[in-house]
Amino acid sequence: MRLSVSQALLVPFRTAGRGALVAVALSLTGGTAGGGAPATAAPTAGQTTSTSVQTATTSGGQKRVCVYDHNYISGLPKFAALVGRQTIDCAMVYTGSPDWAGWVNPWYLHDPDPDLNWAAWVRNSPANDRRQLIISQPLIPSGLAGTNWRSLGASGAFNTYAREFAYYLVSGGVGDAIIRLSWEMNYTGNIDNIGTTRRDAREWVQFWRNTVKAMRSVPGAHFKFVWCINNRYRNIPFSSYYPGDDVVDIIGDDVYDSGVPRGVQRWKTVDLSAGGFQDLIDFARSHHKPIAIPEWGVGVPNRSNLAGGDDPNYVRGIAQTVADNNVAFQTYFFAHEWARQLEHGPRSLGAYRAAFGNAGYADGPDDGTDVVAAGHAPG
Repeated sequence: MRLSVSQALLVPFRTAGRGALVAVALSLTGGTAGGGAPATAAPTAGQTTSTSVQTATTSGGQKRVCVYDHNYISGLPKFAALVGRQTIDCAMVYTGSPDWAGWVNPWYLHDPDPDLNWAAWVRNSPANDRRQLIISQPLIPSGLAGTNWRSLGASGAFNTYAREFAYYLVSGGVGDAIIRLSWEMNYTGNIDNIGTTRRDAREWVQFWRNTVKAMRSVPGAHFKFVWCINNRYRNIPFSSYYPGDDVVDIIGDDVYDSGVPRGVQRWKTVDLSAGGFQDLIDFARSHHKPIAIPEWGVGVPNRSNLAGGDDPNYVRGIAQTVADNNVAFQTYFFAHEWARQLEHGPRSLGAYRAAFGNAGYADGPDDGTDVVAAGHAPG
C-alpha cells in the first residue's frame, strides 16, 4: 500500500521584518493512500497536434540543473557549493495568494528585498548565461476554493487574469519563464485539482487550455508550460486529463523517494509502478514532448513520509533517467527534510555530485546561451 506524504509550502510575503514567511494553502504530496478505486476518468479532452513539437529521443534535452531553496536567492551559491557546481542558474518559485491581485502580480516580481526579487535575478543574468525561472502557478487563488471555479474557468471567465499575469511577467523581464501550471493536479488535496467526475476533469482541462492561450496572447510572451502530475497518486489514465499537445510544452512528474515501505525496492516502485515515472515517460514520448522532474529529493525517514534516508541508489535512478531521456530540467527540492537529508547523507550527496555536479554524467548544456540564441529571452 502506498502512503501519502504532505508538507506545507511556505511562500514569503512582505510582512513585518526581513524574510517573514506565511503558510499558504498549497500542498506537495508524494504517493497515494492506495487500495481505493481510482476516480472516474474523463474522456480525452486535449488536442494532439502542435505547431511546435519537439522530437523525443532516447537522450538529449537541456537537462538543466535547478533548485527550490526556500525562495532565497542567496541560497543558490550555497547549494552550488554543496553539490559541486560552479553556479546554479535555474530556480523554482511558487505563487500563493488568497486573491487575484496576488495571483496576477506575485511577490517574486516586485519584492523590495533583493534576496527575494527573482525577476531582478533573471534581469541581471550574465551576458552569456540566461538565468531560468520556473514558476509553480495554481489555476486559481486560494480564496476561490469551494466555489464553482472549474466551470467558470472553462467558460473563459478568468482569462483576463491570465493575460494580466502574463503582462506582469513580461514587464518584469521574465517573459521566458517556465510555467508549471496547476502542478500535481491529480492530488485531491490541491485546491485546483482535476476533481472526481468526468465533468470536473473536462472543465479543468478547458480551464487549463484557456489560461495558456490567454497568456500566450500577450506580446513578448515566450513561456513554456509544464503539465506536471504527482507520481503514483490516483492511477488515472493520463489522457483523461491531458490538456493537449498545442498547450503543453513539457510533461513533468514530481518524484520524491517517499511513500515506499521499508524493505520494498524504492526506485523500482516509484519508476515502474502503475502511474509511475516510466509510464509518464512513455506517455511523453508518444506525444513527442520532453520530460521534467520539477520536484524530487531524498528525505529524512519517519513514520509519516516513509522516505528512504541516505539512498544513493535513488539518486542514481533519477540521474540515469535524466541521462537517458529527453529531459528539459530537474529541480531538487532543497527545503525541509529533503534539504537536511541531502546535506547530511554523504552517499546521496556523492551520487548527486557525480551526476549533476560540474561535468557530471547527467548534467546538460545548461549555460542558457541556447535559450537566448533561440530568441526566447523577453524584450
